[in-house]
Amino acid sequence: MAGFAVTIAAYRPGLLTFDSILQFGQSQRGLYWDHHPPVMAWTWGMTHRVIPGPLGMLLLQAALMWLGLLLFADGAARRGFRHGWIIVAIGFLPPVIGIEGEIWKDVQMAAALLFAAGVVYRASAGGKGIGGIAAVLSLIALFYATAVRANAPAATGPILVYWAHHVFRRLSWRASVLAGAAALTLLLGAQWIFDNTFLHVEHVYLSQFLEIHDIAAIQCAGGDASIPASKQRAAACARPLCEAFDPLQVDFLFAGPEAPLAATTDAQAIDALGREWRRAIAANPVLYLRHRLRVFGALLGEGVDDARRWVWIPSSIANVYGFTFAPNAITDAIGVGVGAALALGLYNGMLWLAAALAVLVAAARRMHRDRQSDAAALALSTSAITYTLPYFLVAVAPDYRYLYWTIIATAVGAVLSMLPARRISR
Repeated sequence: MAGFAVTIAAYRPGLLTFDSILQFGQSQRGLYWDHHPPVMAWTWGMTHRVIPGPLGMLLLQAALMWLGLLLFADGAARRGFRHGWIIVAIGFLPPVIGIEGEIWKDVQMAAALLFAAGVVYRASAGGKGIGGIAAVLSLIALFYATAVRANAPAATGPILVYWAHHVFRRLSWRASVLAGAAALTLLLGAQWIFDNTFLHVEHVYLSQFLEIHDIAAIQCAGGDASIPASKQRAAACARPLCEAFDPLQVDFLFAGPEAPLAATTDAQAIDALGREWRRAIAANPVLYLRHRLRVFGALLGEGVDDARRWVWIPSSIANVYGFTFAPNAITDAIGVGVGAALALGLYNGMLWLAAALAVLVAAARRMHRDRQSDAAALALSTSAITYTLPYFLVAVAPDYRYLYWTIIATAVGAVLSMLPARRISR
């Protein structure tokens, strides 16, 4: 309750960036497009009817986050582990609470995933399978987490395996992997039906931004690649491609009146772009890998200014809806913590990836003891790794929020694997 209260007091009514305002606008018009997750805009429309503005979404993500931590802490205590309260303290880490007030899909995904895993962990504390209510509740949260971000399935997959293993207790871990994969397929199918049949989503082909970024990187490095004419703006004020190109972020190629390129929803143009992207990679593999390594390194915090990673944004942009935010003493205190954490290197993605790998190895080695906390730590650390590593291929910006789930899952998994067992007197 203290952590929840601090979050709300620090960020009320919620921090809004351009992406947030765009999603809120879709929720009000009832017209959705998939540049951002339609399910989040739809959910925002529901919360707005009860609590107007961004406050409803802030309450939702803060409640899921702190309840998830509480469920893990209580589940550890019921398993006989001492100092379970340390799990709740994770929520006060600057890399966690620092952007918890942002109404972002990244925060919503992480909160829903943590809550879903926490429900399973707490419900299975008795050593038996979880009940039907817990199974359905966690699955609903897993559906939302899967639908709220385009690459979320990479994170939800391992958690679904953990879910399946406790819902169907007689399954081996190998069978649980198959059951988790089947569950993920069903969730993705349900998401497709919800988006296309219920919300009638307009598709904007997110792949074009990744493909453009890669092609531009190869072309501006002198490689054999070229942007199709259908993507180039004819405006006289448009800047030359390589002058506008930023190797770490694709936005500058499309944003602003002087941007050299324009997005398209024409299927034939998208197909032509895809063909040129594949050809350019095959013809220039070294330039492509060099570009991908640079973007991924920046995402992890290497070779990029921290201000560009958006590690701390205690403000809301001006908007037509009149939503504003005024920092207070609690917000300022969190900002001091963020500064200290930056100085200590706690925003470095390589550190957290290494920690996730260490937790995974340790938990896997102890799994033969059937220690349930090791199963949870294994699922969380695996999820952190499978979610982060694919960014090597798909990252188009160095934003810290891409690592938000990585840090939360790794921190909780690490504490679970280190909690000491209580001594039982004779």
